[in-house]
Amino acid sequence: MTDHYATLVIPRDAETHTIVRAWREAASLYHPDRPTGDAEKFRAAREAFNVLMDRDARVRHDATLNGAAAPGLISEDDFNVMKDDESLGALKPAGPCLMCGGSAEVRVAAAGFWTRRKCPACVP
Repeated sequence: MTDHYATLVIPRDAETHTIVRAWREAASLYHPDRPTGDAEKFRAAREAFNVLMDRDARVRHDATLNGAAAPGLISEDDFNVMKDDESLGALKPAGPCLMCGGSAEVRVAAAGFWTRRKCPACVP
């Protein structure tokens, strides 16, 4: 598995502006039309940028780097531990919330900024 953070030489907790800056530096250095160009490194940097800028893809990438299942994604085994919650009239996970992991907050992108909101799945 390719570590996209290492490809762009950024920390794992990098914010959007850091990812964009690293992508621009790599693109200007490795673009095939440049004298210092390297098409393979340019493709790797572009792939890293695309994965890290897509929230869901980044979560899956981080999970594979850590060797765990991606949080917030429902696996087939999760359906086996779900129980019928008659008070809600719907299926509810037996463990912590799958959206927020039990923190009761989720991060939402709005107008280029990340904000914290109450988790719609577990907070009424």
